[in-house]
Amino acid sequence: MNDARLLRSIKRIVLGYCGDELISLYGIGSYWSHEMIPSSDVDLVGVMKPSFDFRREAQINIALNRKIRSAHKIDFGTMSYDEFFGGATQGSLMRYVELPIFLSFLKQARRIYGKRIDFSKLRLNRSRPRWSCVTTSRCSTTARQTSERGIELVPIFRLGIS
Repeated sequence: MNDARLLRSIKRIVLGYCGDELISLYGIGSYWSHEMIPSSDVDLVGVMKPSFDFRREAQINIALNRKIRSAHKIDFGTMSYDEFFGGATQGSLMRYVELPIFLSFLKQARRIYGKRIDFSKLRLNRSRPRWSCVTTSRCSTTARQTSERGIELVPIFRLGIS
């Protein structure tokens, strides 16, 4: 399937499930940069309104992979637009990757549909840190606080606009 047909099919299926709840649809990764290898997949990011039912993400993934004939698996992940500004994690993407790292991918993403979001203008501002328990490797060089029970405590930062 050529790129134009693939894009039309992706937009048709995603919009069929999301409608006006989809703010923007982006392609990230090696497929869109034409650096893919045979095991590469087609990575999609849906930036959604907070009112979207994020449980539908799995249905969209199934539909994309059943209805589109592609040699590569299609992975559709979502995030709420509010997550850029410190809102609660609703979609799947922020569960796997931290926002600063994810923003670096989005700055190089290909917009497929919807509103253009200028990711270069979104900046991380250090807010009052909250402390959270995490497990980390012993060889980590990141400065961390340790509780009396030996659990490492790491500050969590919110995304803000400067």
